[in-house]
Amino acid sequence: MTPFVTELVNHALSEWAYFGYSTRALNDNWKIGAEEYEAGFRSRVTEYWKVVGHPTWDGLTKQPWSGAFISWCFEEANAGGHFQPSAKHSVYINWIRKQKSSNAGLQLTDPAASGVAVGDLIWNSRRDSSVSSVPKTYAEAVSALTKGVMFNSHVDIVVEIGSGQCDSIGGNVSNNDPGGSVTRSTWKLDTNGKLIDSRKSWIGVVKNSL
Repeated sequence: MTPFVTELVNHALSEWAYFGYSTRALNDNWKIGAEEYEAGFRSRVTEYWKVVGHPTWDGLTKQPWSGAFISWCFEEANAGGHFQPSAKHSVYINWIRKQKSSNAGLQLTDPAASGVAVGDLIWNSRRDSSVSSVPKTYAEAVSALTKGVMFNSHVDIVVEIGSGQCDSIGGNVSNNDPGGSVTRSTWKLDTNGKLIDSRKSWIGVVKNSL
């Protein structure tokens, strides 16, 4: 791993520990440690919101903070101009997509063609009442972004690769409603390290060589 990837992963792991080691297992069993609305954790979410321009928001704010969490991790790892923070995943993913240089350090790729590595970002779509059709594939996602449609989605940071599986960490992830935690999830991979877990509609892998 590069020094930057090591920093990025360490910050994600540290926040996961802070939130009580919440997990989503390969068999979809959940263990949630702390939640966003609990005392001591509401203000922690504020630290994520500050990075995307909302210094007064906290864990009780009724806005998803998963994009703010990823942005915070990159900020803490000193990504500088290599990453554009945003509360909405599709916004910073689109910024990454439009970086033409092969030396940009972050490259959006098709999950059907790219295996994952530690430090990569894994991107999935989710239900979105604001658009008529939620992208289910990489091609559909790129088409939407090209048209300026910034749809709802989610991103995790890959923190470990195992045999036929990977672990990733993201923010605002919980099986409780309402609820949100920094959660470590396990996903199925094929023999080439590509995501094949049917629990999500995987629409992108951001390869991270920063």
